Amino acid sequence: MSEGDAIMIPAGTWHNVTNIGHVPLKLYSIYAPPEHPFGTVHRTKAEAMAAYR
Repeated sequence: MSEGDAIMIPAGTWHNVTNIGHVPLKLYSIYAPPEHPFGTVHRTKAEAMAAYR
């Protein structure tokens, strides 16, 4: 992926993103309908996974 790219993942499809580069990844997720409360931010994968337990 490159700056400005977008990926659309169909509902119900398992997915994961791994940054294999040397630059920090900035990722924006948009869900419809919303799945997380307004303002939710997960700064790490571990933090995001803990939210689902």
